[in-house]
Amino acid sequence: MKTYGDGECITISSGPEPQHGRVIVQTGDHR
Repeated sequence: MKTYGDGECITISSGPEPQHGRVIVQTGDHR
């Protein structure tokens, strides 16, 4: 799984599974 950052987070956030979004956020660590 490649981490794109905000792009990936936003794309997954729109999906039905918000949990994936959190995983990407932690992996990307784009605070």
